[in-house]
Amino acid sequence: MIDSNKFTRWKLNHTVKRLKRQNLVKIVYEDGLPVVKITEQGRLRALRYKLEEMEVKKPKVWDRKWRLVIFDIPEKHKRMREIFRNHLKIMGFYMLQKSVWVHPYPCSQEIEFLRQIYNVGINVTYIVAEKIESSDNLKSYFRL
Repeated sequence: MIDSNKFTRWKLNHTVKRLKRQNLVKIVYEDGLPVVKITEQGRLRALRYKLEEMEVKKPKVWDRKWRLVIFDIPEKHKRMREIFRNHLKIMGFYMLQKSVWVHPYPCSQEIEFLRQIYNVGINVTYIVAEKIESSDNLKSYFRL
C-alpha cells in the first residue's frame, strides 16, 4: 500500500514548478545549489490566507481602554480603503465615524498585519485611549 502523504521528489518538483508558474516563488542559485524563495506576490498570497483566520481575542477582563483605528487612505487607493474598512467590520470594530473605528481589546498586531498586506501603513493610525465621550453605546455594542 502506498502512503499518499509520504514525501516524494516528484511531488516536490511538481509543486515548486506550479508555484513558479504562478510567480509565487522563484529559484535562485546559491553556492551552485538551487534555493526556492518566496516572491513578494507569494508573500502577499500567504498573508491573505491568514486574513480568514484573523480575529481580535477577547481577554478575560477588559482593561477599560479603547483602541481606535483612524485612517486617511487617498481616493486613488479607494479599493484598498474599502477592503481595509470591510476587514475592520468583519473583525468586530465599531464605526465611530467613516474613517474612525473602535474596539475595546488589544489588536495592534492585527492592525499592523492589515497595514502590511494592503500597503497602507502611513495612512493608518492606531491609538489606545482611556476615555471616549458618550461611550455608553460602545459599551452596549461590545456588551461591556
